[in-house]
Amino acid sequence: MDLGSRDDTRLANNEAWYLVLAGETPIARGGESEVYERPGKPSQLVKVQRSYRLERMMQPTRLKDRLKMLTPSGPYKNIVREYRAYLEATMLGIQLGRPPPLAHLRGLIATDRGMGQLVQKLRAADGSVAPTLKQLARRREIDDQVLAALNEFVGEIYVFNIVATDLRWKNLVYETRRGRSRVVMIDGFGVRTFIPVRRWFRRLNARKLDDLFVGLGNQLDLHFDRKLRTFRR
Repeated sequence: MDLGSRDDTRLANNEAWYLVLAGETPIARGGESEVYERPGKPSQLVKVQRSYRLERMMQPTRLKDRLKMLTPSGPYKNIVREYRAYLEATMLGIQLGRPPPLAHLRGLIATDRGMGQLVQKLRAADGSVAPTLKQLARRREIDDQVLAALNEFVGEIYVFNIVATDLRWKNLVYETRRGRSRVVMIDGFGVRTFIPVRRWFRRLNARKLDDLFVGLGNQLDLHFDRKLRTFRR
């Protein structure tokens, strides 16, 4: 679905606020979204919904999709959900004096693929795109340094009370910035339910996180100690 095909000239004259992704190749693709390098600003990425999902939401045939279109955020409910979680975590981070264990979100931008989410490009120590834990695990590169960063991430996600919904190896990235390495979550967080019980009750959320980390350990071939809340080999 090309939202910009009706008037490409008008869009080209408004590039400051409207980003044209037509002709660009995504650097990553998930079940719900695609990720592009932002044209002219390689330090940022743009995450947009996949065409078939956006078209299904803009022209809903299922009752579930029609109900979503009645909400203020419409087809961009996931973006709104993640931003709300990111803002709450950032405000807590200001109080704690450290950043939350989430990828830095840089705002929103209109694109010819619908609303885009600007995300900081995470990098490895050599300047390349930072790998996911899935990539590191498959290359057998989960060494002691990565394990230490992962356990630091575990501690932080409980402190920040992050409501994780898709805590899997593909959504965790090992980045190195200014000489410091850490694991951050790039997707799969934020309250999905109408009543945010996990956000309200920290113990309930902590128990759910315990279960999710056990599943993550199975993917990474690591053991998660529920009592200590740490991974070990």
